[in-house]
Amino acid sequence: MPGSFVICGEGRIVICRSPAEILEFVLDVDRYRQADLKIGRVHYVKREGNVGEVRHDGRLMGIKAPPVTLGYTLTPYSRLEFRGLKVPWPLRGFEGFFTCAETPQGTVVLHRECFIFGWFLGRLFSVLLGWWVRRDTPAEVLRMKRLLERTS
Repeated sequence: MPGSFVICGEGRIVICRSPAEILEFVLDVDRYRQADLKIGRVHYVKREGNVGEVRHDGRLMGIKAPPVTLGYTLTPYSRLEFRGLKVPWPLRGFEGFFTCAETPQGTVVLHRECFIFGWFLGRLFSVLLGWWVRRDTPAEVLRMKRLLERTS
């Protein structure tokens, strides 16, 4: 987006589960919010095959935030992409993805999420929240691993 400022976080981890189990866990948003603390109350999840939409309240550093509507596309079972369809001010957009690659040690999961702001507010939010996003995304995939491997 021209004139925008992007704040991203990224986490990578090996999880002893199949790519299908991992990506279906993410799509079970009520369960996944145990790993992603930025997800508040889930309003709805719609799914038709490998595409869908989810609307949920947000949470930033434990503080309730307005709801966001995300569209998603699943490429079974290697990639899951999210994009903001309706995001609250001051956001201009959201893009995120999960990729899964099977290895002998388990499934390598890469998760990246990017919050898109206008230029001026983006610079401000980068100072205020950028450190938190960069720290929370790796912690999110670690929480994912613990939740998924605990159910073995």
